[in-house]
Amino acid sequence: MKPSQLDRIEAKLDALLDILAEDVGDEGVRYDLDGNPLKGGERDETQSLD
Repeated sequence: MKPSQLDRIEAKLDALLDILAEDVGDEGVRYDLDGNPLKGGERDETQSLD
């Protein structure tokens, strides 16, 4: 790929990430890319990621 193509892709990804970061439902629920609500909350940092 040419550097200009990479710059355009990066700009589009940045815009997408900005939109996704703002995508919060009425009750503060965040959704994944399929539109399903994300469950959970903050992870207990004493537990491993396995």
